[in-house]
Amino acid sequence: MLGRRAFAVGGSPTAAKLSGIPVISTYVMTYAVAAIAYGLAGIALLGYSSGADLSIGNSWLLPSITAVVVGGSSIRGGAGAFIGTVGGAILITLLGTDISAAGLAEGWKQVLYGHRSHRGARAPPPARGRDRHRPEPASRRRTSRPPRS
Repeated sequence: MLGRRAFAVGGSPTAAKLSGIPVISTYVMTYAVAAIAYGLAGIALLGYSSGADLSIGNSWLLPSITAVVVGGSSIRGGAGAFIGTVGGAILITLLGTDISAAGLAEGWKQVLYGHRSHRGARAPPPARGRDRHRPEPASRRRTSRPPRS
């Protein structure tokens, strides 16, 4: 229930409010659930690294954003799917492993992640539902020849 509400509020808070979704409590609950997840991830990371440091997760920041964007989620909110994010994470992990296996410097991974994030942020969100199979209107179709005068 919270996921659908958060998805609706992320798409358009005004439309969500007009449809009866409590926007403020949805924001509060979403941030509360995220804070609990961040705390658990921090505890797991502490056990993995056997030490605490404020910048310990910096190396995972750009790849995680890139995985979400490559998976089809919109940075602006309101569009995306869990399976797409998982697919994006797998793809980014494979690309990073290939770069390391090729013997290239770590900087090339950052260039790749930045390039993919930038390209994904510029792309329009994917069509959903009925709009996915709806043909493009004739006024917006591109033709190979210029229109007649």
